[in-house]
Amino acid sequence: MKATPSHFSHHSPSLYETDYMQWIEATVEKLRCQDYAHMDWSNLIEEIKDIGKRERRNLKSNLVVLLLHLLKWHHQPTHRTGSWAGSIVEHRRRIHEMLKDSPSLFPYLERVLAEAYQDAVQQAEAEMMLSADTFPDECEFTFSHILNEQLPPKRISDRLSRLSNLSVISSLRQLSRPKPLEPGIKLLHHPTPTSAQAISG
Repeated sequence: MKATPSHFSHHSPSLYETDYMQWIEATVEKLRCQDYAHMDWSNLIEEIKDIGKRERRNLKSNLVVLLLHLLKWHHQPTHRTGSWAGSIVEHRRRIHEMLKDSPSLFPYLERVLAEAYQDAVQQAEAEMMLSADTFPDECEFTFSHILNEQLPPKRISDRLSRLSNLSVISSLRQLSRPKPLEPGIKLLHHPTPTSAQAISG
């Protein structure tokens, strides 16, 4: 039998489509009351799947930003700022919190490291105005470096330079200090000659 317009059912927007927050509240209440017969299962399943996707996207995004500032910190030591250090601390904290809440995300973090590193390198090239040859092809940081709660260590040359400067400053301070007299030695007083003595002399 050929369908006529009267046989078509008109789609009425669901609560999920018209008021998302109210749909969440209604869904939570039905779950609390175990009213499974009236649950919007299809949309609920999709929402749960999307939650997992969003968590993984957020984790990768934080990893990219963290790697970006680690690259900038290591490859432009003369341009280091508190903003870079603050970003490293902040995004490490975010990753730690996500892994604390969902430890099962750590294998995903390992899988996505190479891709996140390439994204960070591309961003670093644009921000730092450096050639692609500046950075290694593979991630130069281990997870112990990436997730370490301390600030990245400065390069050895920076450390040696700082130690050298401190050594010079210490030596100058030692030279500027008067040396104590040895026991038994008295300081002889030489009176200043008067003007008449100086003329007669």
